[in-house]
Amino acid sequence: MKKDVGVLTWHHHENYGSALQAYAMVEHIRSLGYSCDLINYRRENRRHRRPLLDLKRFLYRRLKRLLNLDDGTNPAFNEFQRHHLPQSRLITTPQALGRLNKRYRAIVCGSDQIWSPGSFDPVYMLDFVTDAVEKISYAPSLGRDALPSDLRTTYASLIERLNHVSVREERGRQLLSEVTTAEIEVVLDPTFLLSPTKWIELADAPAMETPYALAYFLGNNDGHMRASEAFAARKGLPLVVVPKPTLAGLDATRSLPPEKCGPRQFLGLIANAEYVVTDSFHGIALSLILEKQFLAYDRFAPGDATSQSSRVANLLDIVDLSSRLVPHGAGLPNFNPIDYEAVTSRITAERTRSLLYLQNALIQTDVARPA
Repeated sequence: MKKDVGVLTWHHHENYGSALQAYAMVEHIRSLGYSCDLINYRRENRRHRRPLLDLKRFLYRRLKRLLNLDDGTNPAFNEFQRHHLPQSRLITTPQALGRLNKRYRAIVCGSDQIWSPGSFDPVYMLDFVTDAVEKISYAPSLGRDALPSDLRTTYASLIERLNHVSVREERGRQLLSEVTTAEIEVVLDPTFLLSPTKWIELADAPAMETPYALAYFLGNNDGHMRASEAFAARKGLPLVVVPKPTLAGLDATRSLPPEKCGPRQFLGLIANAEYVVTDSFHGIALSLILEKQFLAYDRFAPGDATSQSSRVANLLDIVDLSSRLVPHGAGLPNFNPIDYEAVTSRITAERTRSLLYLQNALIQTDVARPA
C-alpha cells in the first residue's frame, strides 16, 4: 500500500533522544492528516560482513525469544517501539532503498546528527530518492563546527537535489551556505513539534512519592556526576540517575533498573523531577519543553575534534539561556531559577515557525491529503 510520507531518521534501539524525536516527527506528520511511518534503514557494512556468524546470532536470538528467555534487549524500549514507532520493513540494500520510491510520495530526512561528516552516509541525504518523490529535510544536524574539504562537493550536490532544506543549528546553515546557494532554514528539533501536554500524556510517571533531582549523562565524566550528587545534597533531595549509576560509590538513593527504563519512563522521570542535571541535547530540550529547572554540562573538552557542543549552544542561545551551559570539567556553579515566562515565549515563536516550515513543505508536494 502506497503511503504519503516516509521518515528517515536515526531511531537507535535504547537511545532515549533518538526514539523520542522519531516519535515526535511521525506523530506530528500524522496529525496533519498524512499516512506516515519510519523507514527502518540499517546501514549495510559489507566490509565486516560475516554471514555464518550473523546467521548464528539470528538463530540464537530467535531461539531465546521462542523460549521466552532474556534476549539482551530492553523490554521497555521494545514495548515503545512496538506501540509508538510504526516502521517499514528492514531496509539494508540499495535495491530495497530504490523500491521506497514506489512506496512513498514524499520522504523526510531528519533529525539528530544524520548529516554528520563523522558518520557520513548519503542515504540520509536522500541520494536514492528520484525526482518523482518530494525530498524534504527537517532539522538534521551536522554536529560539527567544520565541513571537511573532501566532502564539500558531495554535500553541495546532495543538498541541491532536495526540494526543501532545513537544519537544526545556525552553524549548520553557515557551513552548508559555504558550498551551496540553496535556501536553508533553521528549525527546532522534532521534540519541539509536540506540545508539553502531548509529552505528559505519553510519559510514564515514576512511582516516587517524594521530590527528587535527576541526573542524565551521556559522557563519562566523574566530575559532572559528582557535581550532580553535590547539587542534590545542596537541595536536600535524593538523586535519581538514569538509566543507572555509572560510578562506584555514587550515592544515588533511587534509580530505575535499565531494563525498566524506556522512552516513556525516561520522559516521566524528567517531567516529575524538581531539577535536572544533564549533558544530553535531548535531556536539555525536554527540560525546556516541560519547563524544568536544569543545569547543562558540556560533555566535550575545548578543542575536541568530535565535539557536538554547537547544537546545545545553539538551542540555549535561542532561548537566551547560554549561561546555563557549564564548561567541560567545571564544578558546581551558582544556580539561578529560570524565568520560564520569557523562555516559553521564545520557544512558542520558534515552534510556530518550525511547524509552518514542515507543513508548507508537505503541502507543496503532490501528496494527496485525505478528503
